[in-house]
Amino acid sequence: MDWLAKFNERWHWWQRRLDVLRSTLLYLDSVFLIPHEERLPIRDHGLQIFTNTVLESQTVYLKLEDVIRQWSSDQREGRAKLAETKRLQTFVECAIVLERYEDNVEQPYLKFTSEHYAQKSDTIPNYSPLEYLKVCISDVAREEQTGKSVLRDETVRMAAVVALQKLVTPHVEILTGDALSAIISARDTALLVKLNNIIERATSSSAHWTASPTDSLVAHYRNDIFQRVKDIVLDTDNDAKMVDRLLDLKEFLDECTSPQWLDDLDKNDRKYTYATSEAFERGFACRKIKPAELIAKHIDLLMRQGQKASSDAEFFAQMKRVLTLYRFSPDKDVFRTFYTRALAKRMLLGRSASDDFEKEVLKVLSESYDAAFSDLTQMFSDLAISKDLVDDYRAVKRGQPARPDPGLSVMVLQHSVWPVIRKVGKEAKAGKATSNSVELVLPSQMQVALNDYTKFYEGRHANRKLTWAHYLGTATLTGRFPLGKKELSVSLYQAAVLLLFSERESWSVEEIEERTMLAWTDLTLTIQSLALGRKRVLKRVTARAEKDVRVRKEDIFAFNEEFTDTKHKLHINSIQQNDTVEETQQAVKVIDQYRDASLDAAIVRIMKGAKTMKNQQLVNETIEGVAKHFKPEVRAIKLRIDSLIEREFIARKDGTSDTFVYLA
Repeated sequence: MDWLAKFNERWHWWQRRLDVLRSTLLYLDSVFLIPHEERLPIRDHGLQIFTNTVLESQTVYLKLEDVIRQWSSDQREGRAKLAETKRLQTFVECAIVLERYEDNVEQPYLKFTSEHYAQKSDTIPNYSPLEYLKVCISDVAREEQTGKSVLRDETVRMAAVVALQKLVTPHVEILTGDALSAIISARDTALLVKLNNIIERATSSSAHWTASPTDSLVAHYRNDIFQRVKDIVLDTDNDAKMVDRLLDLKEFLDECTSPQWLDDLDKNDRKYTYATSEAFERGFACRKIKPAELIAKHIDLLMRQGQKASSDAEFFAQMKRVLTLYRFSPDKDVFRTFYTRALAKRMLLGRSASDDFEKEVLKVLSESYDAAFSDLTQMFSDLAISKDLVDDYRAVKRGQPARPDPGLSVMVLQHSVWPVIRKVGKEAKAGKATSNSVELVLPSQMQVALNDYTKFYEGRHANRKLTWAHYLGTATLTGRFPLGKKELSVSLYQAAVLLLFSERESWSVEEIEERTMLAWTDLTLTIQSLALGRKRVLKRVTARAEKDVRVRKEDIFAFNEEFTDTKHKLHINSIQQNDTVEETQQAVKVIDQYRDASLDAAIVRIMKGAKTMKNQQLVNETIEGVAKHFKPEVRAIKLRIDSLIEREFIARKDGTSDTFVYLA
């Protein structure tokens, strides 16, 4: 740099001498040289002499290169001194005046920049993919600032492109693969956007790509998200957390593709949004039924818990985020089945946080996903009509003092609207009240009340028949304990068992079974909830290990007079209110039956219109016909085709095995 100071002194001295010479020969310069265009003005001629004699000297050129190399290195390492920068700035002004900027400044600077970042690119084994990405982002950003006070803006821009090409281009696969995966794992929104921007710049910096880095990034993004969704969906040990994990991933990706992050929304947002949707759809397809079932159950949980401290808008936004996952599931009929069952239970058991939210969710589902969801609004109509019927029934009972109303409340439901899962009880034993299949034998006072309501209802609707679903029933009983009377909110199964202890102090399980006619599974779960749960209003008399919760027929249970609880109103959790394995299996059977019927209807409809069709075309059109509700396997379609042939809806065309004809 000391040499450069001397160079600048000589340059300033030369300029001063030229100014003196031009002043002395001003007349000659302004008058004599005008007609002689081939001759240079005195100042220009003097500058040319300086250029030819000094700047084109090989010795001077090499010294200037050393100066630029040293300064650029110091500048990148943060060691450059202000005095040195000012000296170089003076030389750059000299080079611009002498029209030697490109040769003596820009080209050497870009050459040294290329060498510097090529060497740094070779150090990638010393970094993790994520660390190397941060180095690339930091160095390219710094290069855009380095030398701004000295170099032309175009030179600074070209240097940044050189840094980008040397650091990023050789390692595109690592950056778009491993680094991307690490970013998504870390949920680093800002870094993902920076990766996208730097890859976009690398793509636009060259027109000779075999494969576009941007396309490579999107492909890796799609595959990475697919693998993550697949891993979550197939992680059967953590099914309870599946929906929360999917929501966490989806919300992160939505934030990354939001307008506030992407520079070019019109181009990038669609590209990454489509990639996200495709990845989620492929991931959901890796496991049948369960993801759609769990999404429906997650909505059920939210509706039961309510909004808590959230505002209405926040709670509804949370619901809509869950519904977004439903869009990716190929098993939309599964979601509809489990959602409908859960909605029915919430309505019947009074567990919904808000009817208004229920209606809003149905509105979103029917308008944005499937119009069939609008049919579920009939549930609310049924409940309103049931309330009016109960009011009328109570008015009638008030006119019958001999048979007073015991506080009965009845919900009359249409089988075509409510997905009530039929529960078949055990066969009544010989000598009991009935030889038909029964669910529960109620205490006499309860049965009398139901008979009265049945008579009232059939008087209003002579052509209708009531079928009682006791497993959904509830009751409020009064129990007398040491701390006084308690109001017990229980299921109808629990009530039937508890009322037996009003007759005598203790009962064996076998006796309870004979009196109630409950199926063994329901009976054991009911007794466990009353005697072996948190609120033990019954106690087991038979000696058993304290942690033994199994119920045996020979076990004897008695009313627990020692039960204490400070609350006056108690709710004893009923296991029947939760989905059992049996109910889930029954729901799956209903789904299978629905799918068979849907495939049959689609095949018949297609064949009725076409009359004759090849096998492959029929399979393709059938898949398309039911795709809105589920994605059938080809094997399932072939089985339905065989079934329709047996039932003579269609037939194989004579002499062919792959062509079908419709039979009118």
